[in-house]
Amino acid sequence: MFDLGESGAKIAVSVLSTLLATCIVSTFSWLILKTRFNKKFRQALQHLRMAEALQKERQYSQAKDEVVKTVSLLSDDQRSSLLSQAYMRLGDISMSLREWDEAIQSYIVCREITAVGVRMNVSLRRAPPCVMRALGEDIGV
Repeated sequence: MFDLGESGAKIAVSVLSTLLATCIVSTFSWLILKTRFNKKFRQALQHLRMAEALQKERQYSQAKDEVVKTVSLLSDDQRSSLLSQAYMRLGDISMSLREWDEAIQSYIVCREITAVGVRMNVSLRRAPPCVMRALGEDIGV
């Protein structure tokens, strides 16, 4: 087709490699911004893990504070599975604190974000009857 010569071929290879590198960097930048690797997600995940550890140690008030931080970090991403996990944990902690109304609201929000019915039903097996009755219509228990 075209006879570019040796220097022309070097220039073409240089241009193509620059374009390829730009595409790769752009793709990874987009992935970092739009996926689980962004800073807010990492911070939210850290708070949720801390809440889980505090909950296991029965430090429910501090665990609840950590979950609230998680929810505030993820509030702009309403379909996040991590956000649904945060609301599930908030419901569990609220039940441990015997804050039944807040537990109910947390479970309802969790269900609205994504279907986690199996985990929710397992979690609710230890719920008092008043919570089960209140949630019965909302989650199909």
